[in-house]
Amino acid sequence: MTEATTTPPDNPVQEVAGVSLWQDGLSRLKKNRMAVAGTFVVAFMALLALVADILPLDPTTRHDSAQNLPPFSTAMDVEPQMLFKVGQRAPFPYIELQTDTLLFVTEPLDAEEIVYRVRLRRGRINSIKEEVGAVEIDSLSVRGEGMLVQVLTQSDTFDFQDITLRKGQGLPAAMAEQVKERAFTLKSISISLQLSEVRIALDSGLVTLIGVGPQGGLSKPREQLQIEDWTVHSVRHRGKDLSLYYWLGSDASGRDQLSRLIYGGRISLMVGLVATLVSLLIGVLYGSFAGYLGGWVDRLMMRVVDILYALPYMFLVIILLVSFGRNLLVLFIALGCVQWLTMARIVRGQVLSLKEKEFIEAAHTIGTPTWKIITRHLIPNTIGTIVVYTTLTVPAVILQEAFLSFLGLNVEFGGKPLESWGALVNQGWKVIKLNGWPFALSAFVLSITLFSLNFLGDGLRDALDPQQRGRR
Repeated sequence: MTEATTTPPDNPVQEVAGVSLWQDGLSRLKKNRMAVAGTFVVAFMALLALVADILPLDPTTRHDSAQNLPPFSTAMDVEPQMLFKVGQRAPFPYIELQTDTLLFVTEPLDAEEIVYRVRLRRGRINSIKEEVGAVEIDSLSVRGEGMLVQVLTQSDTFDFQDITLRKGQGLPAAMAEQVKERAFTLKSISISLQLSEVRIALDSGLVTLIGVGPQGGLSKPREQLQIEDWTVHSVRHRGKDLSLYYWLGSDASGRDQLSRLIYGGRISLMVGLVATLVSLLIGVLYGSFAGYLGGWVDRLMMRVVDILYALPYMFLVIILLVSFGRNLLVLFIALGCVQWLTMARIVRGQVLSLKEKEFIEAAHTIGTPTWKIITRHLIPNTIGTIVVYTTLTVPAVILQEAFLSFLGLNVEFGGKPLESWGALVNQGWKVIKLNGWPFALSAFVLSITLFSLNFLGDGLRDALDPQQRGRR
């Protein structure tokens, strides 16, 4: 009579004809073209999210010269504001240039401006005074090409052209509709219609000369000069235009759409993976203990799951985000704590069938602790089901986060909003009549990723199904 074994059998997944269940499943997964395509798409999106920091364009930088560009467009390589000072290094993006000359063609930089103070009495002009010297005049006429009137009140600023004011008379009709205060400041601005030319000489990256003058004319040297991108018509270096290439165009603020999509993918995929891992940890442990312990413990634990199932989980997530702040940690906990319920039920069902197997009875007979039976024998034998459901949970979580972002509940980090694919779809929808590309591209990338994850999950479910064992 042989002695009884003192250790339980190992994992019951054995090899049949020299091929393990995992090898057989991988072989069948390779034959599922949709699952293979989904795997490549998901891997490609994950790789882009990992290398997002080496992108040439910053997704947060706004370029007024590159607003609402379609895909495969170019725009000038300028920053929103650039300050050049003689003796200091050139600002970004020209900081690496060595010895050469930058040539900007801009809107006129010099404008003649006269400020007046206008007071009304009973709807009529009581006085018009120049701010410099407090000289009072009887009438003021601002007309002609290149002339602009800017009215500054306590609440707003208005621009007018071809305005005539006379003491003792009312305001012109166009101005009277806008200006409701009895005293306001008026600026008469004379702008040259000829473009300005700015030459900036560099030596070893340092600014040595700043010259400003009319286009084609002599340059007037300055010690420093600030240039804003909306005033720039062109910028040249060594006879070539400096420009940026926008592969997928730009949004209404002039931000690169490709960079925004890649960074948005990093947020969406991270939320999907981390929230799924939270639900995985809670659900697997909860379902394993409920299924193995059985009896009244199992009934009590499953009644808790039933009660939580009855709650509107999306409403619960919104309450958590509104109450505790829209940061990443709260979102992970909120989504993870409502996704574990189904995982717990699935794992419990698997454990109920496995705990009657001989290897579990053997482990129980030799006195193996409950926690070790669950962690070393039961959970490893449910790993196939867990992997499949995890793959299907990730797209569900991404879609839920996108729904929250579309409602305006996008997450924040360090007080700054993190724009996931859902947030980009929301922003694109708001300006779809002006530029439909941001909405279309964001929706396409989100949809293709969700489809790919679902195809991958379906492929894994079929590949790891024991009933498909041996079918070729």
